[in-house]
Amino acid sequence: MKTGAHLQMRWIELLVAACFVGVSLLVITDSIRVGNAWGSDGPEPGYFPFYIGCLLLGGASWVIVQTLLAWKQDEGKQVFAEQHEFNLMLRGIFMPPKATPAQVAYFIDVFQKVRQLPEWKEFMETGAFKDTFMKGQEFQDWLLKAEVEHFRLMREAGFLAK
Repeated sequence: MKTGAHLQMRWIELLVAACFVGVSLLVITDSIRVGNAWGSDGPEPGYFPFYIGCLLLGGASWVIVQTLLAWKQDEGKQVFAEQHEFNLMLRGIFMPPKATPAQVAYFIDVFQKVRQLPEWKEFMETGAFKDTFMKGQEFQDWLLKAEVEHFRLMREAGFLAK
């Protein structure tokens, strides 16, 4: 992201609605596959999921239509997040507690290789990301420090109950 850049709310609304459309279509098609009619002994297995999928599809479609209708009115002024807010977000990979050292080493190697790719370097330059790589105790220490900082931010924003 460029300096002062932000992500517009309408793109997030469309993305989330598109995800719900995908899920609803999956539910509807699978309900049809297993049977969504009323049989002689009651509803078939896909009967209720079919209608739930239809409701999801209707709701997601409504959000898409409303977002597109308001497209020119809001002129992109509703902001989902500014660049500096993205920098506050944790982007980390966590392994399960019982991961073996060999498994941890494998993923460390994979991510180190990815960080060397030209596409990754371009992504880091154009995105709102810090290209920091930590592991082991260094990462644990950073997490503790970040926890304190995020608690402070949540308290200042009024998100914590008093």
